[in-house]
Amino acid sequence: MAPTTTTTNQHTHALLPLLPPELRNEIYAYVSDPAPRTAASGSSFALPFQQKVFTHPRISTTTIILAQSGAGNGLLALSRYAVAEAAEYRSWLLAHGLEVRIRVVFCADLRMWRLEDWKKQMQTHLRKLVKGYGFLASVRRWSVEVVWEPVGSGLADRNAKKMPGVGDVVPGLVECLLGVRDGLAREKGRVEVVLGLGERVGVDAVLGQKTVGLAGFLEGLAGLEGVVTGVVKVGVMEVVGWKDGKAEGLAKELTKGDSFRGDFVLGCLEECGVKKEG
Repeated sequence: MAPTTTTTNQHTHALLPLLPPELRNEIYAYVSDPAPRTAASGSSFALPFQQKVFTHPRISTTTIILAQSGAGNGLLALSRYAVAEAAEYRSWLLAHGLEVRIRVVFCADLRMWRLEDWKKQMQTHLRKLVKGYGFLASVRRWSVEVVWEPVGSGLADRNAKKMPGVGDVVPGLVECLLGVRDGLAREKGRVEVVLGLGERVGVDAVLGQKTVGLAGFLEGLAGLEGVVTGVVKVGVMEVVGWKDGKAEGLAKELTKGDSFRGDFVLGCLEECGVKKEG
């Protein structure tokens, strides 16, 4: 990979003038490494945009956040002092150190909603976004969270009316949102998909003795390109993790009959083919 370089002039000065570009790039990679930090770390400081919000009334609200996954704000801030490495680091970030975080709050009435209609609208938004910010297509780290809040929880009379469930809808949403990635980002990229289930969904599932459709959700993850991990959450509780084609139970110390939430979580584990320990 060709090293990042910066041309200095009389109006700029360098902090590391004796280091070759290859070593400076190593420093930028270290500063941007998200491994030692939490998933919520990083910021949009000094990036081309912080967030874009696309609202489809009574259907969904999609928020796209551009973030650097590391902790290089201090270096970026030096751009105001005409430090050459600040501009060089920003160029490096746009090429190698960004993360796209997407949150979709899905609140449609599944009796009338159609995935293909949503995809057409969202693809139009995404094409315009990529046209304005061409580097987005090459970003390799993507995180997509879908908060599942359809009208009536999406479970009532599902079998009788053949209404789609989580497994029918969420994989299509995620696939559409990731569709702007270029070939290298698809092949080498890393994707985290988080499915958030609300309390109302849980109560309806337990009272109606209905499944949510999590098996289909996990099958959808397996069809995505790149290194994919998944998490199913009930409220703020992480219930199921998915990695390398296998589901793992994350919820502990649950007993059937303790509460609606406990029964729902156990039902989610069962849907995902995870046996409760103990």
